[in-house]
Amino acid sequence: QCFNCFHFGHLAAQCHRPSVCGRCADPHKTHDCKCPSPLPCKPGKKCTHIVLRCALHGCGQPHAANSQECPVR
Repeated sequence: QCFNCFHFGHLAAQCHRPSVCGRCADPHKTHDCKCPSPLPCKPGKKCTHIVLRCALHGCGQPHAANSQECPVR
């Protein structure tokens, strides 16, 4: 699974698609996903304010794009 676009069949190093976040499915790299809270979470801690949304086409459920729970995988 590509960790840039989260499609299957290629790796991020070969990816030519736009970046998508594996947590919130917004158009940014996963490591650039920021806490949306006015009082942001501490760096290195898991953010509890980000609303998870699967980036895989046809899913959109509330889990990360690399989740084993994803029915599209």
